[in-house]
Amino acid sequence: MIGNTTIHPSMKTVWAAYAVAAVVIAAGIWAYYGYVLAYAPDAPPWLLAVPFVALLPPIKMHIQRRLITVRFHDDHLTLETGLFSRTRRTVDMAKIQDVTVQQSFGQRLLGVGT
Repeated sequence: MIGNTTIHPSMKTVWAAYAVAAVVIAAGIWAYYGYVLAYAPDAPPWLLAVPFVALLPPIKMHIQRRLITVRFHDDHLTLETGLFSRTRRTVDMAKIQDVTVQQSFGQRLLGVGT
């Protein structure tokens, strides 16, 4: 018996995406202050905000991961998804016959998969 357990998808890829976005932002700020202001001092200040667009994909991934919940309870498996409208699928544990895990090489290194 598993008991009442709640599982959320892994956040490892999300944190990796945040790390890549931080590197892109740091490179953009360095390029802005190192080159743009040196060779074009009248460059618009909004140009500094362009590297922050790199945060949009990790934020989207983060929100999508937090909106999925898997619960094991009373010999049932329940999958809940959604923010404003929730979708709930419940399956008897006895009816689950096959579980397939797919992992690319990168996912195997991170210990995640689908």
